[in-house]
Amino acid sequence: MIGELSQNWLGFWEIRDKSGNENALSSTYYPPEKGDEITWSAGGEGETETAYYFGQVINPKINKITVETKENFYEDVPLITSNENRFFFKKVNGQVITPINIKGFSNTGELLFSTLLE
Repeated sequence: MIGELSQNWLGFWEIRDKSGNENALSSTYYPPEKGDEITWSAGGEGETETAYYFGQVINPKINKITVETKENFYEDVPLITSNENRFFFKKVNGQVITPINIKGFSNTGELLFSTLLE
């Protein structure tokens, strides 16, 4: 799950959206199912037009992620390691636009995963 933390007047942290509602921006299942190479999701913040593309990279051979939508291509998607798990996260200006193609590549550039059939 991804969300934005904001501190209330008592000093406690809460997950809130831009409207102040208790709400996550988007979520995907965890832990991944056996055989999954990547889990992913996309979500946005309507009025502010911010889109989020994120997920977990399970296949250890995948070392690079790209996100392609109908209108944009994002090659600089950061991989984040936490407790030996790898995640990707990309925040962009604009709304979530479908179709979305998340691709995973090896160190040599071989395509190992794609959400859309080519």
